[in-house]
Amino acid sequence: MNVNSLPLLLALTTLLPMAAQAQPIPSPGNLSPNLDVPKNVNIRTTISGTITAKNPDQILKAYGPVKCNQFKVTLRQSDPNYVTVRVPGQPARSRFPDSYAPVTVQATGNHIGLGCKFSLAVPANAGEKAYLVAEVPLEWLRVSPSGWQNPMPLPIAGFKHDGGRNFVANLVEIK
Repeated sequence: MNVNSLPLLLALTTLLPMAAQAQPIPSPGNLSPNLDVPKNVNIRTTISGTITAKNPDQILKAYGPVKCNQFKVTLRQSDPNYVTVRVPGQPARSRFPDSYAPVTVQATGNHIGLGCKFSLAVPANAGEKAYLVAEVPLEWLRVSPSGWQNPMPLPIAGFKHDGGRNFVANLVEIK
């Protein structure tokens, strides 16, 4: 075999198999017309985050492994601490009419030591600010915002996801 033909032989053995496997990319006009693409897609703005324990060992000693499904996160227009009216036998309601009903979701995950996640959809008529509150039915466990405060600005229409609303759970210490 001639030494001058080796580069040609090498090129043929490496490039020809790659060229044989290459396939043309279809242009958008060549796509099948019967693809089912939904016409009325409703993209909702969401708020999500995590609930973590400030001191997991202390909470574990006091309550055991606190399950994530015990935490409820609510988005509401009015401040839940100052404007509720409690009528015996009826759920608490706001003194002032809200433009939307409060949205409540249950946190997901295993237990507070590993962190609990939540994600909720913001109503279309929610406005610019709202209160995001996390609650747990345990008496001495308080959940507070971490790195932000209420009322919080809601995500604007261009940003469909706000994933930075985290909470910290801590035991209340009586001194």
